[in-house]
Amino acid sequence: MASASRTRPLRHHTGRLALGLLLALGCETRPTREGAQPPEQADAPQKRPKARPGSACAEQIDDFLYAASRYQTKYVIDELHTLIEVYERGGSREPSCAEAARDAIRTVAQAWHKAFVEDEKPDFYTPARAALDTYFEHFADAPDRGLLGVWLGDVEFTRATRKAQDAVRYANHEELAPIAVEHFSRAHRAYERALVESWDAIDPAIREQASGRDVDALTRRLELLSKAARTQEGVRSWSLLDHTCPFDHRGRCLDTLATLPARVENEPLAALLAAYDRHFTALARGEPRPRISHGGPARRWLDRAELRMAHGQLDEAADELRDALADTPDAVWIARAGVLLTELELIRWLAIPDREPSRRREAAVRLSGALASARARADQLSQEDRARVDQTARALSWWLADNERELAGPQRDRARYKLAGQLYLNLYNTEQERFDRDQQIALLSSAMRSYFDAGLYGQGMKIGRQLADAYPDAPETPDTVYAVARGYERLLEFGEARGWYGRFLDQHPRHELAAEVRRRLVWIAVLLGESPDTELARLRRGTPDERRFAAAVRYRALVDREHNAEALEAYLKAFDRDHSPLRSALAHARAAQKLFKQSCPVDARAGLCVQLSREHTLGRVLPRDPRLRERAREHVAAARKRMLAKDWDHDPIAERFDAPLSIEGREIAAAEATLALIEGDLGAESALLTRPPASLDPQRVAEWFERRKRLVEEMAAAYARIEDLTSPGYAATVAARMGLIYEADSTIMLEISPSVARQGGEALAEQLDALTRTRREQARGAYNQCLARVREWGDDAEGRAPVCRAGLGRLLHRYDDPLEYLPELTETWLLGQ
Repeated sequence: MASASRTRPLRHHTGRLALGLLLALGCETRPTREGAQPPEQADAPQKRPKARPGSACAEQIDDFLYAASRYQTKYVIDELHTLIEVYERGGSREPSCAEAARDAIRTVAQAWHKAFVEDEKPDFYTPARAALDTYFEHFADAPDRGLLGVWLGDVEFTRATRKAQDAVRYANHEELAPIAVEHFSRAHRAYERALVESWDAIDPAIREQASGRDVDALTRRLELLSKAARTQEGVRSWSLLDHTCPFDHRGRCLDTLATLPARVENEPLAALLAAYDRHFTALARGEPRPRISHGGPARRWLDRAELRMAHGQLDEAADELRDALADTPDAVWIARAGVLLTELELIRWLAIPDREPSRRREAAVRLSGALASARARADQLSQEDRARVDQTARALSWWLADNERELAGPQRDRARYKLAGQLYLNLYNTEQERFDRDQQIALLSSAMRSYFDAGLYGQGMKIGRQLADAYPDAPETPDTVYAVARGYERLLEFGEARGWYGRFLDQHPRHELAAEVRRRLVWIAVLLGESPDTELARLRRGTPDERRFAAAVRYRALVDREHNAEALEAYLKAFDRDHSPLRSALAHARAAQKLFKQSCPVDARAGLCVQLSREHTLGRVLPRDPRLRERAREHVAAARKRMLAKDWDHDPIAERFDAPLSIEGREIAAAEATLALIEGDLGAESALLTRPPASLDPQRVAEWFERRKRLVEEMAAAYARIEDLTSPGYAATVAARMGLIYEADSTIMLEISPSVARQGGEALAEQLDALTRTRREQARGAYNQCLARVREWGDDAEGRAPVCRAGLGRLLHRYDDPLEYLPELTETWLLGQ
């Protein structure tokens, strides 16, 4: 009894001392291979009868602590079980026993946790786990349960990490990886429970470390899951190629249209995102947002953004990546954030179809900003990432240039064409070595065309010369040489244009544009005042297109330089089968005009072939040359016939040649006005030639009256065609002529009316008087219209205004109150066109 009494205090003292040494030294013992148990009795103390001066609880705690100091896993677990049995039999009712038992288990759990986690002793997993499980089973309401929950997570995380390492080391992935997955899951559950239930009770530093390991546990678990298991749990692997199409150097999809990643919400994803949220809440430590300025947090911040991208949470991911770009001073992490943001915006851009150009352009602008951030720290990127970013930047730049050209097209927006040219040229100058030869040619060709479309021929020709000299054998070179020549032609540098056209024929004589080039050389000769008769003769023996071109050249030379009707008739005879209905109609109209003027014996510039009276009223109609007048009528009829043809005013030559070779709208309107003027003049002269019978017999006067009235109305109808066709100058001329005709008509009606009434023709006289009043008002309106058109035209070199003012003066002097003065009457002809 005495012996036992002396032994227990010694063991009690020895156990306490040993455990203190164990904690102080950090469990510095030699590890054994996991799974091998030490001999059960080798170092176990001999069981002796226990004295009972104290409680059974206190004595068992002493035995438990002594066993823990010997580092024998099975022995200490047995003592732990015995302690729990004693505690459950009655110690739980003793506050001192409950507190002492809890402290003992906590102390041993801490020691074994430290030995296993920090000292990498693999055989300490079982007792550490047993101590922690016992603690949570019997002391679940303890205030420090959160801290022990973190220890439990650490133990499981360490166990899982070592199993994962062994799976790689021993190439035994199929057997060991599932074990690691299970332990990572246990670690997550332990961390999650501890952090959620005891957040405020855990030290902030421990809380930060635990939340980070929680994230790592879930991440490693997902990495180790087999493909089948990941699919079953609804967790997809993240790959940019899953959500983008392969695109070419112009940013166009080569395969199927890209699709945005679907927004997935499942338990593994939700758990991982919640773990990230807890981690960054721990990092914030009461601040509005966590600091992501150092390596670990920045990496996890970007990992979470990438996870969101993988599962369709693009808006949230974009916000987090922009936060990283704004708040992370570390260039490495900024570079990675830039790459991820670039990939995100690339997904968005490629997923928008071309039929939504405004949305796609907005996405392109966002992608351009992301690319700028990524390329600003290209030296921090991996070679693969740098190549991907550069490829995307080049493709986007080309697409933006193409997009500018497309937007400029409908309105021919010169500013957009200019911007497109600048984008093409800048891309060529900065990335030339990144493109192959065909792509370099395409860039320069696009830049040249854009500048030409913008009207910047000098810049376009500069690029064209560079392109033609650098790539003389390229398929695009003929078009380039032709474009440069056309540019010189537009700038009226005909000598340079002729040289480049000659270069084209020397290098590409059988190209499809060769015929067009030969036609332009002929036209340049015409513009330079030369007579390319030989070339025209050869063209007339060529294709129908070449014959039409020769006819167009000859027509323009005649119209601009020839005033002889016979030359026009010879042209019509020679090219009758070659030219289009348009030029034929215009040539007939011009010939009719010249012949009609030549048929009058007075000044060819005069309008109606009528002598003017002393008061500048219309007098006697002068007889025209009947032969010339008949030829003029034939040309009028021929022109009208060609104008009845379908699409007679279409000019195929104008599609390839600019003015002055092409026919402009004003020329067509002038030809139609000329025909109407001739037809009206013929009607006016016919009306003036109808004189009343000398006897003024009412019956014969009535016949004359009906004919005269019909001819004047036909004349007015012919003249009326001109008003909507031509300029105010033509309209003024027509109004002046109509005023004179109406005035002459009213004058003669007024003169014969009394005599007709005296011979019994009172009713006819009333008709004559009524028409006199009508014609007087029509004359007044025509003269006023003449003056209005002259004011609108702003030019009256032909003296139409004095004639119209004189006519108004006569009307007022004869029929209205006398004027204080009369307009000055000058010898002025009514000029024609």
